[in-house]
Amino acid sequence: MAVLISGVAEGSPAFAAGIRGGDTLLAINGHTVRDVLDYGYYSAADTLYLAYEASGRRRLARIIKRADGQTGLSFDTYLMDRHKRCRNKCVFCFVDQLPAGLRPTLYVKDDDARLSFLHGNYISGTNLSPGDVRRIIKMKISPINLSVHTLSPELRAKMMGNPAAAGISELMLQFKRGGVAMNGQIVLCPGLNDGEELRRTLRGLAAFYPALGSVSVVPVGLTKHRDGLYPIAPVSREGAIRALDAVDREAKLCAAKFGARLFYCSDEMYLRAVRAIPPARCYGGFPQLENGVGTMALMKREFRRRLHEFVGADSISARGTLRRVNGTSRTPSPTDTRPRVVSVATGLAAAPFLQKLAKQAEAAATDARVTVNVCGVENRFFGSSVDVAGLLTGGDLLAALKGRSLGEALYIPSVMLQRTGEVPGADSLFLDGMTVAGLSAALGLPVIPADCGGETFFKICTGIV
Repeated sequence: MAVLISGVAEGSPAFAAGIRGGDTLLAINGHTVRDVLDYGYYSAADTLYLAYEASGRRRLARIIKRADGQTGLSFDTYLMDRHKRCRNKCVFCFVDQLPAGLRPTLYVKDDDARLSFLHGNYISGTNLSPGDVRRIIKMKISPINLSVHTLSPELRAKMMGNPAAAGISELMLQFKRGGVAMNGQIVLCPGLNDGEELRRTLRGLAAFYPALGSVSVVPVGLTKHRDGLYPIAPVSREGAIRALDAVDREAKLCAAKFGARLFYCSDEMYLRAVRAIPPARCYGGFPQLENGVGTMALMKREFRRRLHEFVGADSISARGTLRRVNGTSRTPSPTDTRPRVVSVATGLAAAPFLQKLAKQAEAAATDARVTVNVCGVENRFFGSSVDVAGLLTGGDLLAALKGRSLGEALYIPSVMLQRTGEVPGADSLFLDGMTVAGLSAALGLPVIPADCGGETFFKICTGIV
């Protein structure tokens, strides 16, 4: 095994040792390096002996890392290896429900344990060889996020279209015994893993605590592009209520036994059931936030905390100046009596929630002179049953908002855009390939990507942006 070194930073320890771009890294301190996990694990020491190949000759370099822990080496890909592609044919796979003509990267199905550890991706486990499992346990790579869905071997193999999927319980037992932390996910598919099957799965998963730290239950996402695919019905209101009751019952049993709830339902499940989102205290440390579990509760807590500071500790002077609000002050122009109007676009599911928060801010901060229009946008691209903000396209926004009075600016959740690790800019892409700049030009006003936090929404509602 060997990894191509794409570049070496000038002045770095590796550069000083004579290593250059184009050389091949073979081993660190006698251990073969094949990817980013090996590299990170074996390069933890301050002094490293790097075996590498240059111009066809094997060489050895001794380097002492800098205070920042960097060696100076860079590689062609983040993983230093190829992504592991999904071998499953899940009946609920969202990628299979994408229409033709999108960016090629959207059709890529990854199922890579390294991405589970590094980025929180959920994996099936069917891609793991015995050697992979041993390495995860040896390196204590944690947490590993597993798409469980069911503990029934036959049903899981059917749902994932892969006989190898049947061994999830054995895999989780190996991780538990090896001291590897895990999180789980259940995509709820009516007629397959709901009802009594869901209850059996939850009870079975409780046995993996404390290695298994949290499990989310989310409703299956179905687009209108399902011709020829396995027939699955969407989670109905009644089905969502039954799931919430089952999860809550098992979570309370775990809380009594372990002092931890373990099981959580996504915000979308509560919205489908037309039930109130639980308060933030019910989500512990928000272990499944990236899976849409507790995002609205956290946003509400952040928003109301800032609003309380705004109308309580932060007084408004007789002259209308807002004092000590996030370290800033702002005085409304005496010559402009019109309120500043801005709009916020979101999915249909979250729109009523944001509208309530905006009204609270408007009622509490009349002198801030900002009116926020929350626009719920229907998803025409994937179908109206997909109602979350993150799957709206630029075309959806344009179709819903063109010609409407939106005010001075339109704020959109940055989760709608292609993730690059940087702050989304004008050239950021929606799922349909439209850019932020293109949407801005079509609507005739600035389109501003923003995070989905309560702090940011508070600033938008009070004009402190």
